[in-house]
Amino acid sequence: MALRMRENERRMREREMFMMAMQAHSHHSQAYEEDRILQQVMEESKANVHDPSQPDVDNMTYEQLLEMADNAGKVSKGLSRAEIDSIKAFMWIEGRTATDSCSICMDKYVSGVKYKKLPCKHEYHSECINEWLKSQKKCPICSKEVVC
Repeated sequence: MALRMRENERRMREREMFMMAMQAHSHHSQAYEEDRILQQVMEESKANVHDPSQPDVDNMTYEQLLEMADNAGKVSKGLSRAEIDSIKAFMWIEGRTATDSCSICMDKYVSGVKYKKLPCKHEYHSECINEWLKSQKKCPICSKEVVC
């Protein structure tokens, strides 16, 4: 009987040791998982760093939006002055153009007035198309990009 009690005590100690080892392993696994999650959150936060060139307007206050609008300035989507000037101007002579009026201002061409012909072959008063091309890179009629 004493032998049996010693055997039971030995088994109990082994179980306790096994349980302690399992708990240590569990704590280690839990700590590893916590470290992994923390690392993941840190990486995601680095990815979400505010990039001034791409503001998150959905999460901005009204005041921040106003400030951004004040600081944004004007963005030109048109051609540069040099590109516009590179488009050759002609003096209008009756019969020389496909149409007799400018499609921008709708005024008829008058002898001696300058006009420009875009690469797409559409024609406009020089002043009208110059103004248009400051803000747009496309022909007002066919929307083809004006490449100089």
